[in-house]
Amino acid sequence: MKTLENRLPWFRLALAIAMAAILPASSSPATGGEPAGSNLALGKKCAFSPRPNYRHCTDAGDADQLTDGKTTNDYFWTQQGTVGWSGAPLATIRVDLGRVEPIGGVALRTAAGRADVTWPMAVYVLVSDDGKTYRRAGDLVALHEAAHGPLPDDYAIVRLDGGSLRTRGRYVQLVMVPLPGGSYLFTDEIEILRGPDDLLAAAPEGPVVRSPREVFESARLERSLQGRFSRDIRSLRAAIDNAPLSAADRARLAREVETLAETVRLGDLAGEETFRAVLPIGADHARLFLAQAKLWRSLGLPELGVATAGPWDPLDPFAVPAAGGPPLRVDLMRGEYRAAAFNLANATDRPIDVRVRFSGLPGGAVPGWITVHQAEWTDTSQLVPVVSALPVARRDGRGWAVNAHPGLVRQVWLTIHPVDVPPGEHAGRIEIEAEGLPPQSVPLAIKVWPMRFPQQTTLWLGGFSYTDNRAQYGVTAENHEAFVAHLRERFVNAPWGSAAVLRDFEFVDGRPDRVRLNTERFDRWVAQWP
Repeated sequence: MKTLENRLPWFRLALAIAMAAILPASSSPATGGEPAGSNLALGKKCAFSPRPNYRHCTDAGDADQLTDGKTTNDYFWTQQGTVGWSGAPLATIRVDLGRVEPIGGVALRTAAGRADVTWPMAVYVLVSDDGKTYRRAGDLVALHEAAHGPLPDDYAIVRLDGGSLRTRGRYVQLVMVPLPGGSYLFTDEIEILRGPDDLLAAAPEGPVVRSPREVFESARLERSLQGRFSRDIRSLRAAIDNAPLSAADRARLAREVETLAETVRLGDLAGEETFRAVLPIGADHARLFLAQAKLWRSLGLPELGVATAGPWDPLDPFAVPAAGGPPLRVDLMRGEYRAAAFNLANATDRPIDVRVRFSGLPGGAVPGWITVHQAEWTDTSQLVPVVSALPVARRDGRGWAVNAHPGLVRQVWLTIHPVDVPPGEHAGRIEIEAEGLPPQSVPLAIKVWPMRFPQQTTLWLGGFSYTDNRAQYGVTAENHEAFVAHLRERFVNAPWGSAAVLRDFEFVDGRPDRVRLNTERFDRWVAQWP
């Protein structure tokens, strides 16, 4: 006997549609949905925070365009299918999958490399069953670079692929974070790929986060540290590949670098209170430069190399150190400031304490008109380390003490400021000594001209100092006085203040025609600059 179901093949389909219409959407885990690998985001609407605002691609269809399955190969940020932000510290894309789904991967297409558009520093994936408690499942940029290598330097469209995720959730948020200093974020398509059903029963992994802003604040340092180490590993690999080495030396050094790549995790330092972005960043980072010192030894570099340097020339921490160089010469007036520099390259397997003193110059071995600085490598928001910090080296009656790390060039900076030094040519030498190593010296010729640099210049010099505020942009109550003194010593005479220095007032008895000014902040600021 044939049943109604057998006689009407469409019965099951109609019944399923009817049941779906009357049953509410569920946040509980589902089983047996679409096949693994299918795009769960396809056709879903996106919610944004903040709203997209890049005028060349923002339109009314933005909420649908990232999940419509359509991509562009044209000039990326001028296409209507692209969604973009300008000036946003982060951008969040939220997708509701309708029910809890197993998630085996997430992908986002983006572009960069032209018109000041940079790659995102990170794209964090947050997942939640209920839309309230989110967990951080991964970072698409880090996952993509681990699988495919660094992002291109030139213009390219890239699908950031986090195909190794094993998580679940109904709500998925993608938190795009620009590279510090980057102004733009763009994407034209996102995918959320279904994983195997066993992910629905597994305990969710990843740290709980309260908001995308918390992820941005807590994870950007960790991501920067990861980026620092991955870039340095690539640079050291390239240095080994390009060096004129024997096959045995190249293989030995390459194995050591691969061991470092597998074991070192600089991101773990992000939560330490003692963290400073000074290279080498911790003991593990120092191991990387120790490997570079071995490379230098294989190239025949001396245990401690000395070379003169242009004080304003940029340094590459993975370039083979130069040797020798021209003699240093400085011409200046009495009362003027000028600089000179030389580099130390430690090719041993231990830190070296170096003593610096002078000979043949007025003032003896430790002349009061020359200051020696141990220039420090500091990382930057763009992950380009620079040698710009100039703390004064330790000084005693016999000279200045400078430390040289293995495998990392140490620049020594000289600030020369003759006030009462006799005019004329002074032919001296920089004497460089280290225990157990032969002494070395560098010629230093200084010509002091007879005219005197004015104590008060007619050139107005100023900048973003904001010394009217006791604490701002790294200036604190503790270092404020020293900061002002530093600027004044270098002839800053037109300081810039914030707008608030002239805006402290109140209306008397609420009357707009009677104003009482509070000039305390302005008076304090002016007193700093007599």
